Amino acid sequence: MSEKYQPKIVGKVTRRKDGVARVTGQEMYTVDVSLPRMLFARLVSSPYAHARIKHIDVRQARPWAPP
Repeated sequence: MSEKYQPKIVGKVTRRKDGVARVTGQEMYTVDVSLPRMLFARLVSSPYAHARIKHIDVRQARPWAPP
């Protein structure tokens, strides 16, 4: 046991498989995907920590609903 274990990866440069695609802008992210009939959502938070929400106006979010 006089021989010391030498790790093969630690301290060495490893190339990422998607590195070139990310740098050149060719990488496809989930934000870039647009599918038919795809829904979108937005998080709306309250400025009050423990307040109770009594009403949410969704008229602008539902353009197909009658006014």
